[in-house]
Amino acid sequence: LARVRRLPANQTFLSTHSPELLCDEGIGLDETLLFRPGEEGTEIAPAHSLDTVRALLEGGVSLGDIAIPETEPANLEHLARVAEV
Repeated sequence: LARVRRLPANQTFLSTHSPELLCDEGIGLDETLLFRPGEEGTEIAPAHSLDTVRALLEGGVSLGDIAIPETEPANLEHLARVAEV
């Protein structure tokens, strides 16, 4: 991904639920958007704009370990029941 980004006139988007990918030290807060479930639908927040994310990173928590809980739906168990129907 880093090589592709260096090519002129390229823009790269990668969507993941993988904490391992997000733990790569080459991925910065300014490059990470968190898609968070909200009352009115999905809200998109740049990771660097969230005080909790910055504080946890400064405390030694990895971006992967921060991002997954920040983007998880509140009623995740409900989705499993809907999938069974």
